[in-house]
Amino acid sequence: MRLTLDREKIIRRAVFALLIVLTALAQHTRFAFPPRIGTAQAWLLVPLIAAIAMQETNIAAMFFGVLGGLLWDVASPSMDGYYAIMFCILAFVSSTLASFLLRRTFSACLFVTGVWLLLFGLTHWLFFVALKGIDHPGGILIRYELLSCIYSFCFAPLYYYLVSGLF
Repeated sequence: MRLTLDREKIIRRAVFALLIVLTALAQHTRFAFPPRIGTAQAWLLVPLIAAIAMQETNIAAMFFGVLGGLLWDVASPSMDGYYAIMFCILAFVSSTLASFLLRRTFSACLFVTGVWLLLFGLTHWLFFVALKGIDHPGGILIRYELLSCIYSFCFAPLYYYLVSGLF
């Protein structure tokens, strides 16, 4: 029996939500996969939400962005809503770009993920390091933020093929 289009969308979106929850658990659980490499930490939710947003409509992508951001906000010590806002913007812009300007291809997803990882790392550094007056902000930018961006970018192909191959 063939599922109707609405059931397929509901099932696909439920799988995406489950994937976001599992990724957030893996990202914020100590000693879980992937391990820290030196000072670099994998921000798994950024490439996942970028890959999902490239496949979904604007509203659905924003929902997934807010879901991932809220899960990250709950795990962060400040809980100020930064991640929910950033991921909502990430998902909306990525979905809009995929709908009107870019095609939904592997290279477009890599491009969007790379740009968003850099913007995410720079804004995270600006708000949580530079503006708070922490010593040696340039060293933190290079040793933590940029290395984390590169490390997280390595997971973009995995998430693209996982998300695009689901349905």
